[in-house]
Amino acid sequence: LLDNARHPPDAGLPDAEALERARHDGLTVLACYLLCLFAGLRVGEVTSMRRVQIDLFGDNVAPAVDILGLIVVEAKADRFYEEYRVLPVPPPLVPLLAHILERSARASGFDGPHDPAFWFYRSFAKPIPVRRRHLWGYLDGIARAAGLREGAPRWHSTRHFLRTFLYRHGVGERAINYILGHQAEGREAGNPFTPSDLPAIFAAYQRATLALADELEVNFDGLW
Repeated sequence: LLDNARHPPDAGLPDAEALERARHDGLTVLACYLLCLFAGLRVGEVTSMRRVQIDLFGDNVAPAVDILGLIVVEAKADRFYEEYRVLPVPPPLVPLLAHILERSARASGFDGPHDPAFWFYRSFAKPIPVRRRHLWGYLDGIARAAGLREGAPRWHSTRHFLRTFLYRHGVGERAINYILGHQAEGREAGNPFTPSDLPAIFAAYQRATLALADELEVNFDGLW
């Protein structure tokens, strides 16, 4: 995904606008995938995300615990904010998310707090809010181009990977359940099941994401 974002498959097109759209799509898929990989989000939680849910300035998510935060609406919730959990923005992803949010707003013309966070061109003349099928199709195309006949692994496997990685790096089971939105601890930020030691949980989680970025050699040099 990193290589594809740097050198999109449509780069051979003579149209500079088509190249810009291909780069936009590559960065969007990369941002969505890394949110699943680093924050354990379900694909539906990513595609339904609105701009107000990604707080890169510490303004409106969780000032009490002093984080740059994500408000993750549970995938099975019927209404916005009905059930949600608050997570720190993984520190390695802050530059990418800041860039793609600005880029998406410029491309779509929608920059209101409740507008979709992620927009996608694909084969459309104008950007549309990203959907699961766009992400699956894009990643599957990259996998097949790389010679993986069975296509890309499931997006949900990123959650399994993150659980294993966090456990390996000393993050406790209770904290992992909260981060992934499992059981009652992940239901609502203000309910009695929310851990009282969120700052400690968040600190351990952020340290683990930095280690994950180092292990996977994730960097955004040359992406913009």
